[in-house]
Amino acid sequence: MTDPNQPENSGWGQPSPPPPHPQQGYGPPPPGYGPPQGYGQPPGYQPYSYGMGGAAEDSKGHAAMVMGIIACCTFWIPFLYLVTAVPLSILAIVFGTKGKRLADQGRASNRGQAQAGFICGIVALALCVLSGVVGVLIASSSGY
Repeated sequence: MTDPNQPENSGWGQPSPPPPHPQQGYGPPPPGYGPPQGYGQPPGYQPYSYGMGGAAEDSKGHAAMVMGIIACCTFWIPFLYLVTAVPLSILAIVFGTKGKRLADQGRASNRGQAQAGFICGIVALALCVLSGVVGVLIASSSGY
């Protein structure tokens, strides 16, 4: 039986001594450093303005892409595609064309988004027409 007042010897050697206490503080900063500055603008950068700038023309390409994606996602829903996908795909084609034209004139910087919206609009419109034709064929063959 072991004595509870004696440290247990596990066979791995003597227990290591406790680590030394850390030094107190870091001392003064080296010369040339001032007090810490608050959050602000990094040197050399101009603040962003939210006024009338070039980004205002980017909205047509962005809207075309969003409408084209929504139209592509909703073309398969019966009867709802007539209300959502067909109008959104037509608007995506129109806004995509306008967005590409603005980007070619240098008034917008998102020609890729406008092109994506244009293509998604064409694909969604073609899928809506195909869905309508398939729906008519199924309805005529089943006798409704």
